[in-house]
Amino acid sequence: MVLWALTGPRHRAAGSRYAAWAQDVAAQLWPDLEVVGEHLPWDDLPQHHLRDLLVMFPVLEEVTHRRSRFHDKVVEVLGGGFGTVPAEDLKIAFARDTAGLGDCRPAVTRELAAELSAWPGTGAAAKSSWLYTITHMIFYATRFGAREVSWPAAFPAPLGCVLGSCAAARLATRDYDIAAELLASIAWSGSGISAAFLTGVSALAAIAQEQGSVPVRPPSADGAEPGSRSGPGFKDRYHATIVTLAVLAEGELATGTRAQGS
Repeated sequence: MVLWALTGPRHRAAGSRYAAWAQDVAAQLWPDLEVVGEHLPWDDLPQHHLRDLLVMFPVLEEVTHRRSRFHDKVVEVLGGGFGTVPAEDLKIAFARDTAGLGDCRPAVTRELAAELSAWPGTGAAAKSSWLYTITHMIFYATRFGAREVSWPAAFPAPLGCVLGSCAAARLATRDYDIAAELLASIAWSGSGISAAFLTGVSALAAIAQEQGSVPVRPPSADGAEPGSRSGPGFKDRYHATIVTLAVLAEGELATGTRAQGS
């Protein structure tokens, strides 16, 4: 998904150095995508947990400008109805959107408004699960920054204020994974590039420069990272690092300058 973000129209128009890198990585992933297609349980996919993988096909098709051997199967499954899958399953709505079968923005906007009604008033009081829910909704609606969204004026809480407050709170506790998602949401939601956003970009760039990657959360006192018995590992860092890359790209696009460490 981040590869899609980095090759979006704004980055391409600006000649972003990240776009060529993202296209190269997508090309390397393409053979693996086709292998995944060979092993998916297509007949049972609508009710199978692997249905979430469907979104990978239209996304990598978009980034690489290729057509998968499984393109028609993907469209058939996404267009044929999902039976017991709830209509409010936003992952499926987003997958259908990426495949050109419908616009997920109305459903996402409705659900986001409902979530914002539970805004606790301060970023420090917001639970992680709630934060991931709203950031993912913004990612879906904006196609990871590839399109604009006209948000309702009557949101229960101002979106930019919510995202800014929560990002600052999570940076303060060094919870870098969700902090990066919140900063990306600020950039992609049209909330405006604020001083708080640029401060967050600088903070993540400093971590990346110091450590070579970005941890999901800071290590415990014994040096072990969350989910790791022996210290830093790929699974403990890849997500926070790749989302941080998108944030650094947005900061560079907004200011025209490269953050130290990016």
